[in-house]
Amino acid sequence: MSERDDNGSGLIPTDWKDHVAKTLMTLVLGGLGTLMLASGSFLLNEESRIQKLSEYTTAANESVAKYARGHEFADASLAALKRAEKRFALLYECSSKHPVNSEKMREIEMVSSQEAANDAGLLAGYTPGTTGLPAAFHENVNGFFSRELDLWRTLDEALTEMRRNPKTGRAKLFETHDRFRNLVYASSLVESSWEDTAKVMVSQAGRDSALADTILMEVHHEATMISIAWSVLGWSALVFTLIASTLFLDRLQRKFRKRATHASDR
Repeated sequence: MSERDDNGSGLIPTDWKDHVAKTLMTLVLGGLGTLMLASGSFLLNEESRIQKLSEYTTAANESVAKYARGHEFADASLAALKRAEKRFALLYECSSKHPVNSEKMREIEMVSSQEAANDAGLLAGYTPGTTGLPAAFHENVNGFFSRELDLWRTLDEALTEMRRNPKTGRAKLFETHDRFRNLVYASSLVESSWEDTAKVMVSQAGRDSALADTILMEVHHEATMISIAWSVLGWSALVFTLIASTLFLDRLQRKFRKRATHASDR
């Protein structure tokens, strides 16, 4: 077989065709290698992205926990305020009667002071850092029940003094009356603060919802990208292996043909 026959009789010689085919296959191999490198790099950096998503999730969980804690505190403070108003109503009803029943007032004082102490202790366990609510609201609530406890202590002292010295005891009762009026005013401030806090909580709930949606979108996007990266890496590696194997087998085949040709020429 002559060299002319090997090159073929067409416009494009066979060896040129082989050269173009090899060049294209080499380019394809380079593109596949680039795809595998890009996919591999993406998957290698997966940990840092997962860490970022974890931080987002932690932030969202903390925000949701604060919202729940804040809602719990707002509800507890409102319930405690309503109990305080009932205590004040009992005190007002008893003090408005003439003559004042000191024993009945003593009973109201003992029960009310214990109940107020329980409410104050319960609400003191909440802090702005755990509820996410304004510090001013916590101060108003805690300050209100602190003043209420002062009221019941003053009333206890006045009732005790009434037994020993009615004149000085009545003076202390007037002091109790002044504290009582201040507390009624303070209760309205607490209610107003609670309304403002409710608005803050609604706004916070909106931010929590938006943050949760963002996290879900990020997680979905990340999961999709990881799935695509694994698919690209797998298919690219498969096609790369097939083409590389084809080129390798083709080279071996050509070597065998050359050897066979040299052997026949001899």
